[in-house]
Parts: sequence; structure tokens; C-alpha cells
Amino acid sequence: MFGEVKPFDWLMFGIEAIALLLIAYEVFYSVYERRKTRERNIEIGERKKQLFSLIAKGQAILHHAPSVGQFTEVDHWGKSVDEWTATVEKQLTEYSSEAAISFAQVVVASTPIPHIAPGADWHYRALRARLENLRNITEKAEVYY
Repeated sequence: MFGEVKPFDWLMFGIEAIALLLIAYEVFYSVYERRKTRERNIEIGERKKQLFSLIAKGQAILHHAPSVGQFTEVDHWGKSVDEWTATVEKQLTEYSSEAAISFAQVVVASTPIPHIAPGADWHYRALRARLENLRNITEKAEVYY
């Protein structure tokens, strides 16, 4: 039973060692992949929180758009829209250039909006379009990050 070791025994030992190494590789690799996926999901979740905060700020700006009689507030409101847009673009550029490009895509119609002060309607339409773009980016975050 414990006689001399033959070449076939060494061959079997080598095959068993290779099989054990392959099993160990598969186990450790699957653990590594799960950890990497979990870390990515945590990172995407944190980014989504920041983007939802920016969406909330944008909606607040949108709801405070100057109405027809508030001509003096048009410039100030337009500047707040531009500042919000710059903040979001900076944040998205840090995350992904694709997300920043998607956010910047704005098609604005030229028809007047009856309840918005003249001069603020372009910013109003652009803000609505960018809010929608930001919502789409946030909902499909896995695609952009």
C-alpha cells in the first residue's frame, strides 16, 4: 500500500493539484467579482443621491420662474439657471463625459409660454429639457458610469 512512487502516481498528483488550483481560482474569482460589483453599486448609489439632489435644486429653480408680470426677476432667475446648469455639467463631467454630453443636449422650441415672463422662456424650456435629461441619466446610471 505504501510502496514506491511510480511515474503514474506523480502524474495523478499533478492532475489533482491542477484541478484544486482551478477550483480555488474559480472560487476566489467569483468572490472578487461580487465584491467589485457591490463596490460599483455603492458608488453608483452615491452618485444617484448627488444627482437627485441636483434635480431637486433644478426643480426648485423651475418652480420659481418669473411669471408674466415679474420682468425685473428675469435676469436674476436666468443667472440661477445658468449657475445650476454649470454645476450639473461640472459634476457630470467628473463622472462621465457621455453623461455630460447627454445632459447638454437641448432642443428648444420658439413658441412663447403664456405663464412665463418674456425673456425667461428660453431658460425655462432649457431647464425643463435638462431636468428631463438629468432624470434619464439618473435612471440609467449603470449605462453612463
